[in-house]
Order: sequence, then structure tokens, then C-alpha cells
Amino acid sequence: MMKIFILTILVLFAWPQAGWAEYYKYRDADGVLRFSDTLPEEYADQAEVYQGSTTAPLPEKSVPKPARLARPPVPPPQPRVQPDWEETKFTLLVNRIVLPVEIVGTRGRAKVNLIMDTGAQKTFLWRPAIPPIGLPKVGRIRASGITGSKYASFVRVAKLNIGPYSLRKAVVATMNPGRYNAHYDGLLGMDFLMKVKYEIDFKRQVIIWKGIH
Repeated sequence: MMKIFILTILVLFAWPQAGWAEYYKYRDADGVLRFSDTLPEEYADQAEVYQGSTTAPLPEKSVPKPARLARPPVPPPQPRVQPDWEETKFTLLVNRIVLPVEIVGTRGRAKVNLIMDTGAQKTFLWRPAIPPIGLPKVGRIRASGITGSKYASFVRVAKLNIGPYSLRKAVVATMNPGRYNAHYDGLLGMDFLMKVKYEIDFKRQVIIWKGIH
């Protein structure tokens, strides 16, 4: 009887699944416990009824994950383009351009104001305006001009800073002016001006130095 019972169970679960159905549990005249989808009338009063799906569950449709959008490559940082020009503010003194200049000596540095003079071959400093910053003498020369001739000395500066330019170990002439004008301290001559490119904007009162890089 046990074999019949197990066989009945196996037949029940092996039966092709198709939709919803009713199952009946009852004991037959021989006392055998049976499970069946049909029920003889003589066992209707003692049968237990079960309902369920006889179809195997369909596999869930896998929903594809949305494709991840590829991030655009990050461009490498671009180097900053340095302008090839720079400006220096100047002042006008009776239609003459006065530029600020920094002089560096062996014992310090100082600011002086020099007039741009394309008629002067050398850069000059008036002796009363020379600060005590350590400018050693390197020579002496007799300078001639429309007012006559005078002796001038040469001094070496560690550095001469004019706008974006820095001249190292520059040689500058010094002399006593006829009358010292406190509004300027000397002349910025062609020994510097012929080496650089510049434009003069009188309206804005600036020197535009070009080609500095």
C-alpha cells in the first residue's frame, strides 16, 4: 500500500501542468489514501478539495539595465597663455616722459624717476639723486653736450628694473647737472631703449612694452 501511495504522489507531481485545477484527497474502499483530479461519487462525502496552479511559473523577464552613458574624456588643462606685452604708467613733465625705475645695488635698492631721452647715448643718473645703496665706480669719461662738456663717472648696478625688463650688471653714467630738478633723477638713454620694443600711448599715459616673452 505504501508503494501505491508513493506512486500516486509521483504521478500527481509528474502530471503535465496546465492551468488551475481541483485535487481530491480521499481513502478508497481498501483504505488507500489517494490524490486525484477526479472523484468517484461514493467518496464525495469524505474527500478534501484542494485548488492550485498546475502550470510551472514562467521565468521573469529580465529587464535590461539601462546602459551607462560613457563620460566624455576630460580634456587636459591648457596652459595659460601669457601675453607678450606689458604696460608701465608714466607721467608727463613739460611733454617729456618720466618713467619709474628701480636700481639694485650691493647694499639695497631704490626707486628713481628717469626721463626717456632718445638723444642720450647712455643712461645717466644725477649724482645728488644717487641713493647710498652700494654702486661701485668702474670708470670715468668726459661727456659733451650742447651746454658744454663735463666729467662723468660710471657705476655698476647689480640690477636695473624697467617695466618688465631686468638688466643685470648694467653700467650707468653719473654726473652733476647744471641745475638739479627734483622731479626727475636722470636720463634713460639709447643704451637701453634701442634694445627693446615699445609703443607710447599718450592718451592713457602708458608705455606698452612688446615682445617680452
